[in-house]
Amino acid sequence: MVHRFLTLLSLGLSLMFLSPELVFAKTPVQATSVIQPSPTPQISGEVLGTVTKKVDYVLPYPGISLDHPLYVLKQLRDMILEKLISDPIRKAEFYMLQADKFVNMAVFAIDQGKTKIVGKAVTQGEWYLQQSEIKLITLKNNGISIPGSVTDRLEKSVAKHIEVLTELLTNVSASEKEVITDALTLAKKLQADLSKLK
Repeated sequence: MVHRFLTLLSLGLSLMFLSPELVFAKTPVQATSVIQPSPTPQISGEVLGTVTKKVDYVLPYPGISLDHPLYVLKQLRDMILEKLISDPIRKAEFYMLQADKFVNMAVFAIDQGKTKIVGKAVTQGEWYLQQSEIKLITLKNNGISIPGSVTDRLEKSVAKHIEVLTELLTNVSASEKEVITDALTLAKKLQADLSKLK
């Protein structure tokens, strides 16, 4: 019994000190998507006549997916890391990282035919993105200066989420479309609220 406890404790401590970036990849990896580029220019649904431009922002490798048996350990590690981050700007950056991983997890899930986890991954991703923006807006309202690199990264992250979610809509079943549409609506609202950080 004591041996089992010590084993779990040592595993938990070792997971706690591992950085999310170092566990899975040293450099960000872009998912190879099943979405093929169209030979004709894409037209924005909001402003007709303007060509949609790809966002120059690489989503990080998502690591193990939601349906993996060891996902609970990753979740535990991330919860511990979140609690250990005391700097609010670093915490907002952590939320951005999590958001980007979940959205890329949805892309990987589509590529691997795991459509059942796409909705949950997208929902988690947009929730984390919202937490990041709320944290930064709260800091700004309290008179704390936000580094320009952080706001720039958030802008690019939100724009990339909108791009990816729009593409995902064409590759999922009707049941998943509603969840992705809700996530896309939230991402567009977050994009509109970015002006509060200026």
